Amino acid sequence: MIELLHIGKTFKTHGIKGEIEIEVEEIFLDWLLKTKIFFLKMDGNPVPYWIESIRTDSRIFIKIEDIDSPEVAKLLTHKEIYIDKTRVPKDLLEEHNQDLSHIGFEGFQLIDINSGVAAMILQVIEYPSQLMVEVEFKNRKLMLPLHEDFIKTLDQKNKTIKVSLPDGIFEI
Repeated sequence: MIELLHIGKTFKTHGIKGEIEIEVEEIFLDWLLKTKIFFLKMDGNPVPYWIESIRTDSRIFIKIEDIDSPEVAKLLTHKEIYIDKTRVPKDLLEEHNQDLSHIGFEGFQLIDINSGVAAMILQVIEYPSQLMVEVEFKNRKLMLPLHEDFIKTLDQKNKTIKVSLPDGIFEI
């Protein structure tokens, strides 16, 4: 039985041959190129798709086997991309697990050591180039960057993260 691992998302179609723009965690791009298979959930069920080709410039585009028009490809857009975790090499999974984006920070107390501000993390949002956290501060929601360079201490037991954020970030 397969065990799904979320690695990215499909976006819009591209061109007239049914290519789809995707975003994939960089760590898994080579693995995806090698295995040429991924899964999308359709009506809640994982459906396998085989990659005919992948091309990259500043963005990543895939051509899926038997998908030859933008109209058909559009049915596969804005979906989460998964791979079979049981087939991924252990060293790749270990590297993936050390990435900050896979720690569940929801409910953690974020404390900025520069300003003294403390705020509860409501959710974590993973953007292509940045991990962001949504916090509530002074009755409004703020999006803050969560980069390993900003983190000074991480206490998973007590659910606190001490960070050093850029000056003025809470005045935005």
